[in-house]
Amino acid sequence: VQLDEIYFGNPPIKGGVQASAIQVVNSSDGLVQENRIERSGQGIDTTGSSHLQVTDNFITECHSAGIKLVNGGHEIAVEDNYITHCGLTGVWVSVGVAGNGGSYDNIVRNNTLVAIGKGYGQDFWIGNFAHSTPAAIHLQAAQQESDRVRNNLIVDNRAYETDELMGVVIAEPANAGSPLVAIGNQIENNVAEEGPPPEPPAF
Repeated sequence: VQLDEIYFGNPPIKGGVQASAIQVVNSSDGLVQENRIERSGQGIDTTGSSHLQVTDNFITECHSAGIKLVNGGHEIAVEDNYITHCGLTGVWVSVGVAGNGGSYDNIVRNNTLVAIGKGYGQDFWIGNFAHSTPAAIHLQAAQQESDRVRNNLIVDNRAYETDELMGVVIAEPANAGSPLVAIGNQIENNVAEEGPPPEPPAF
């Protein structure tokens, strides 16, 4: 998937929207690169996939997540993306359907995350995920041990316009029904930057 431009009209008045502009399902050895996504439920969903590279995409105005790793997604590299104005989170390292296994052994590195928690998903998710949203990067908690988000590398990501954020990276229970926090993850040098963000990519 490369060099696509995807635009999804006006935002909904009510309801949580998670339909994805790009969905890579149970796939491997793929490249999702240099796409421009605007006004979707989610930007890129990699459900159940492995050995993907998700790089150099521009994603803006998603109702929930910019990029989602879910349902046992593993060995996916999410790098050098520019993600802005997503209501829930910029990158969601997620659990998904119970029994499918949480996301593991992924890399989330060197992404630029701007004004997360703003845009047309602003305020919708507050309360659904307790004190963990909005976050620039969210590692979701699980309901059962086999679904735990684990052993991911989350490094060198930069967040700008952070006044709505609960945190740059959050790994804690989403709600009382999901008590098992993410484990074994390496989380380093994820920074809330001062000043204006860099210009988004032009392509």
